[in-house]
Amino acid sequence: MSDRIPLETVFACAELAITWPIAQRLIASAVPPTVFARPGLVGVLEGALVVPAGWADWHDDGPGWPEVRDLVQIDLSAPETWQPLYGGCPILGLEQVDHAAIFDHPLVLHRHPLDWLRARGAGACVLDWSADLRFWIGQAPAITCATRGLAKRLKERLEECARWHQPRVTVAQTWRAAA
Repeated sequence: MSDRIPLETVFACAELAITWPIAQRLIASAVPPTVFARPGLVGVLEGALVVPAGWADWHDDGPGWPEVRDLVQIDLSAPETWQPLYGGCPILGLEQVDHAAIFDHPLVLHRHPLDWLRARGAGACVLDWSADLRFWIGQAPAITCATRGLAKRLKERLEECARWHQPRVTVAQTWRAAA
């Protein structure tokens, strides 16, 4: 048995730790007040804002909690600064990637997790730019980036991933003789 507390439990506790002063700071940062009414979207852990990263796979044994693959801490004094706790998920809003692919609509990509939170969890945000983004967001039919700079960075990274991950194609020894 693992000594690590499940991230769903950690996040449920963090969600309960949101105080009115923290909520006021977030509202002042353009986070809609309705975010606090939506379970599973935001919490506070060790003084930093946390949002869950992972798939929206619902547990068979749970009361409607999504499976949490990682927690992302956002520094409230520097909202564009964030840190995944475990590095278990390179994209925030993976269920939105799936939704865009299934319903054939563009995926909105945000600059950082606070922008994602300002959008009430709609869209996605890249947490780890070293990941192969073709795998994580490539199934979306189109991606609408929040800024030109973000669009440029995404295009460059997708092109880089395509160059790095070209499989070597060979012919089996037995087939060469027959050809």
